[in-house]
Amino acid sequence: MKKYLTGLGFINKILEGERDFTDIKLPEGFDFSQDKDALSTLKTYVESHQNSLYYDPLILRNSELRNLFFYMGGLVLDKIEAQHADFSGSTFQNVRFVSCQF
Repeated sequence: MKKYLTGLGFINKILEGERDFTDIKLPEGFDFSQDKDALSTLKTYVESHQNSLYYDPLILRNSELRNLFFYMGGLVLDKIEAQHADFSGSTFQNVRFVSCQF
């Protein structure tokens, strides 16, 4: 069974240091750029925690992330584990994925 999170709830949990998001479901059509302050905070957090995120990556296995819009302003996401995650219909702009498992 999937655990439902709001888009901003997902961002807040990342900022709180949570890493394992196995079996989550985000609302279809969520736009990560809708809240400029949250996006800026997330980007700053990821950039300043690149080393720890490499060794303790975000885990999105078996999650439903459909029809999402990710405009991250050049953000580099390193070492995400997202095997069997469903990103169908999602759009990624200005995001670079490095050493990620999809």
